[in-house]
Amino acid sequence: MSYDDAPTLRPQLRELVLDGLRESVGDRPAEPDGPVVLPDAATERRLAALASLTFAGRRVLDLGAGVGDLSRHARRSGAELVDAIELDPDCVELGRLLTVLQGVDRISWFEGDAGLASTYADEYDFIFAFGPALEAMRPILPRVVQNLRGVLVCELRGDRGGAIEEALTGLLPAQQVFVEEDDVAVVACAAEHSVLRQHLAGDGATQQAETAR
Repeated sequence: MSYDDAPTLRPQLRELVLDGLRESVGDRPAEPDGPVVLPDAATERRLAALASLTFAGRRVLDLGAGVGDLSRHARRSGAELVDAIELDPDCVELGRLLTVLQGVDRISWFEGDAGLASTYADEYDFIFAFGPALEAMRPILPRVVQNLRGVLVCELRGDRGGAIEEALTGLLPAQQVFVEEDDVAVVACAAEHSVLRQHLAGDGATQQAETAR
């Protein structure tokens, strides 16, 4: 019997994932084998922004990771490792199953809260803070920045110029907007422009350098 003919649990694992997705999101379209398991406008917007960053050899913290679409993208894009943090234990379990189903390694899943200082025990080159994660971390943003040696990627909504952006600008003044649509902007923030440039891919680095002049 060849390796290709060997028994596999993949079909059962796929069905287990599908059952879990149905319980979590109901009839919402889901692609357990695809790069985007739960496609929607927000995920596509965030992935478009992440395409402007370079992940090779970098350490990533994904806050509010959901089922891990952004975590798997970062790892497939060359990230050394990804720590995925999610409040919902069902999403954590689904995320773990999906990494196995899709054969993506070096993603560690944790049930945790973006608003707790204990979440930020290690240093990271990238921190993703989408959805409620950014608001949750705002009271402890100085503590978060201590563990950031690169870029925080987040979304700013219609309150641009409000408390969240003011706090970000005070601590991470080097910023670049990647995608802006429907009153939502995906922004990369760093302590210095040189640090931001080091984490941008190709044209993004050139554009940021021209903006900084």
